[in-house]
Amino acid sequence: LGLNTCPGGDKWVPGQSAEVPEEKARVSDGAPPPPDVRWTNHGNKHVAPKAPWPSVVKSTANGGAAKYLPGTDIEALERHAFVNGHDVNNGKPWKVIDMEKTIGANDGKETPYMRVELSANTIHRHPISEESFRKLTKNKK
Repeated sequence: LGLNTCPGGDKWVPGQSAEVPEEKARVSDGAPPPPDVRWTNHGNKHVAPKAPWPSVVKSTANGGAAKYLPGTDIEALERHAFVNGHDVNNGKPWKVIDMEKTIGANDGKETPYMRVELSANTIHRHPISEESFRKLTKNKK
């Protein structure tokens, strides 16, 4: 019957594996893999210019484009937010996340919040204000 080729040879017991269960476990067990999405820098619209940070923060007020802190690995941050962010309450394919430290500026203020949206299998993103974050995460009534 070929039992001599089973794990453990002649000492094999049905239902037991030759491997220790703890050695087979993986962090991702039970969780789907991250989606395969594309990323672009969207023309560097949200990359801070080489200017003093307080000036960059001020430039985001009154409709100015949100900016990430200089030196930020934007792609890694956005992919993290896409995988770990929270769905929004408006039915759109967006996610928001509180990074718990300043990641950029929006509406003339530093912010730890960002929004990531998926469109045509490409993620687009930017820092958002606390007000926007609260609005997008407020429970529906």
